[in-house]
Amino acid sequence: MDLRLAITRALLEILKRHDPELYAHSLRVTEYSLQMAAHLEMSQNSVTMLYYSALLHDAGKLFIDPQILNKPAPLTSRETEIVRNHVQLPVINQFRQFKKIARAIKHHHEWYNGRGYPDGLHGKEIPLESRILAVADAMDAMMSKRPYRDAIGLSEAVAEIKKCSGTQFDPELASAFCSIIEVPRDGRELLAQVPQAANLCIEQSER
Repeated sequence: MDLRLAITRALLEILKRHDPELYAHSLRVTEYSLQMAAHLEMSQNSVTMLYYSALLHDAGKLFIDPQILNKPAPLTSRETEIVRNHVQLPVINQFRQFKKIARAIKHHHEWYNGRGYPDGLHGKEIPLESRILAVADAMDAMMSKRPYRDAIGLSEAVAEIKKCSGTQFDPELASAFCSIIEVPRDGRELLAQVPQAANLCIEQSER
């Protein structure tokens, strides 16, 4: 079996058992990301990299104390630092097959204006996959209930994406995302764009 596929399956299964909501969030972010990939007509290889990156973008939270992740009050500076470390996923960093995936995950909280983390990259210095994940992740996060805040609706979330265009998000990607997000598509249909080997990740994890 392909090492990349085997490790991804294992991490998804752990994520599903450990935190079902975080697992569901990862699947929704993957669907949003694939919609963007289709809109941008990305190459098959790039779509596959984005697919794996989206599935695993929050897997680093498996190694963070749930009491910190689910804290209903503001985090301390130390707790914030701990949470931010979720973009580092040592379990995959050691494998050559995950080099581009790990890079995309590492930078999905960078801001287009350079005020994000962990490296303060800005503009096109941020990998394309990371810039796509940034918008998709924020969209689903805003529309999901958290211990420290309520969820907001689609129109409010779209308005917030537009508001943060050019600061937090790549303006071109933010505009494209907002133009397609209100046209629902079947997530399973989108998976057809991904090679079968990668496609097995979600199928195996949902059994």
